[in-house]
Amino acid sequence: MKPNRQDMPVQEEDPFDRLRRTSLFRGDRFCQWQQTTLGIVGAGVVGYRVGLETILSGARMRVWDFDIGQHVNEGTQFTRKGIRKVDSLVAACDAICPGRAVGMAYDIRHAGIGEIAQLNMLIDCSDDPALAIPLAYLSNGLRIPLLRLAVDGSGEMELGRVLCSHGGAGWACQMCTYDFHDLFRPTQRTPCPGQPINGRPPTIAGGALAAVIGGFGLVQAQRLATGNDLDQVVNREIVLDMTNWCLYPLSRQRSNSCLSGHLCWKLTPIGRVASELTFAELFDEAAIRLSDRQVTLEPYGHAFCIEAICSCGARREVIGTRWAKPPDCLQCHETMRWFDWTQHSILTKETVAELQIDNIPLSEFGLPRAGAMFVARAKGARPLRLLLD
Repeated sequence: MKPNRQDMPVQEEDPFDRLRRTSLFRGDRFCQWQQTTLGIVGAGVVGYRVGLETILSGARMRVWDFDIGQHVNEGTQFTRKGIRKVDSLVAACDAICPGRAVGMAYDIRHAGIGEIAQLNMLIDCSDDPALAIPLAYLSNGLRIPLLRLAVDGSGEMELGRVLCSHGGAGWACQMCTYDFHDLFRPTQRTPCPGQPINGRPPTIAGGALAAVIGGFGLVQAQRLATGNDLDQVVNREIVLDMTNWCLYPLSRQRSNSCLSGHLCWKLTPIGRVASELTFAELFDEAAIRLSDRQVTLEPYGHAFCIEAICSCGARREVIGTRWAKPPDCLQCHETMRWFDWTQHSILTKETVAELQIDNIPLSEFGLPRAGAMFVARAKGARPLRLLLD
């Protein structure tokens, strides 16, 4: 008896079948892409498009952006006034495949090193020159590639670029062309609507240009993840001039005298979380591991301020990183701001005792919620990079 065709189970087609057969994923490399997690910095005009295509093509992502959408964004970005940009992006990604996108509404520099170490790649879509050096150190230290995507924000040309930085794996990083003065050159982020301009106009670029650069960047990310056509990505910066219909594949050489030193980190997990650990305990942990009682601790990217100031002129002695919530002024009751000129980036056991913070949980000072890193040093010993859970 022949089975009834209507009773036979219907096999669903693989939504990625056609993608698997493209040149980018030849050699059965699509599985590697599906296991890739991208860290995208910026959910604006470029980052939104990269993030959406990342999820659509089967990979995962984490995205950082603390900006809130404004009315003037709605002509170029997929956001709405008063809605966090990461929330808009994650909602759109969840409509494609729930759970593959995770959004963080804070600065990438406040992310824990342990959190970033779980990524396979960083993609900077932030239009923030102040992030160039911190992200290069993260990329080199954790040995994960970094792509920087940018569009010309002057509005005068349809111009964009995709730059690969991968110093931790033996190729050029974006700091290979930097000189000493670049480390101290003022870098101001392009302001968001409604914020002070401080000498820089807002980014003026269309969504069409952003879509092209975002797509170009995702192709490079897929090459990095699969290893196919890797020579087209590493040691390269691609400039795309859509005004004159020109594409410039620029070569970047690894410098043996790069200011970053291409330093790779060896992380030492200690199995403790910031809410359950005090400075006194962390100093003891470092002393045991370094076999030396005279150790110093450097909270990576989170120097400690010891004073806050107010616009009314008042000052207040209080301890915290610049990522912690500043206290209120005791005189005018307005929110104060951290005074950066009195920071401690290197802490000793005597210093924390003097500041009376040695027995307070580390989570009270505005450190990353998970994966904070402290560099422990002792004379004559290699530094230890202690990683919190």
